Amino acid sequence: MLSPVRRRAFSLVELVVVMAMTSLLTVNTIPAITQAREAARRSQCKNNLKQLGLALHNYHDTYNSFAPGFVVRDWNSTNQQGFGWMSSILPYVDQAPVYNNLYMDGGELDETRNVPKRKTAIMTPIPTYRCPSDSLPELNSFRGGWPTSNYSGNAGSLPFPRLSAASDFWPGQLPSPRESGPRRLNGIFSVNSRIGIRDITDGTSNTLMVAERGASSLGGIWAGVTSTTHENDILTEASDLSRPNGGLTSFSSQHPGGLHILLCDGSARWIEETIESKPGLQTHELGVYQRIAARNDGTPVEF
Repeated sequence: MLSPVRRRAFSLVELVVVMAMTSLLTVNTIPAITQAREAARRSQCKNNLKQLGLALHNYHDTYNSFAPGFVVRDWNSTNQQGFGWMSSILPYVDQAPVYNNLYMDGGELDETRNVPKRKTAIMTPIPTYRCPSDSLPELNSFRGGWPTSNYSGNAGSLPFPRLSAASDFWPGQLPSPRESGPRRLNGIFSVNSRIGIRDITDGTSNTLMVAERGASSLGGIWAGVTSTTHENDILTEASDLSRPNGGLTSFSSQHPGGLHILLCDGSARWIEETIESKPGLQTHELGVYQRIAARNDGTPVEF
């Protein structure tokens, strides 16, 4: 007579042990996966900046200067919109069709939404202009509903020379005849600027050109500026009022602890948000952050 086959099942204790081990493995694995994903996003973000550097240098080779920060007919006006440096370099980031449709028949930025082809072009999200870690939507509702950019041009180490309403997010001061306008800014981009390598006397490997602009400072837009008083749509200054990851007026990112920057020689680097920053306007009082933002302060910082 055959003996009955006994099937041994998990005991309650064994089941609890297996579940505990599974939970422990899950808890240990999730952070590793999260870190790996963030590392991949950071790598893509850094590569985007390198692409921007290559595009800006190709533009410089063609026009003997970097693209203007933004272009308007009268920079003293307070209500003009203007195309920005990211619009100018579209052909150099594999977006020639967008560029051609955008600039067809001339015209100003505020006229683009009245022409179907130009409207389609100006509302096109550009992958190279987006950091994969950033949480802002494709259209930036904080800046007029134009397509978002997560990279902003360096306007220098001084606050923008104007004081606008709090909703405009500018630190700045009321302009005086001596300090208003593009002459006061000491970065790489400003209104109607034509800054070239010849003007970067501190050296291209020591001077900031572009850096990240994330959700914590409302990002930016790639098209240009929605007003001549809205430089922050596409430019960012690096004064002590606008420390990295420091608020609505700052370069910023959603990468923990710092952000990526592009130097004028085309190399991309990482800086900590704790980089030295000082409010002094004299050369000997400048922090490292202000020294890398100014193209001609005479005290280059080597990376």
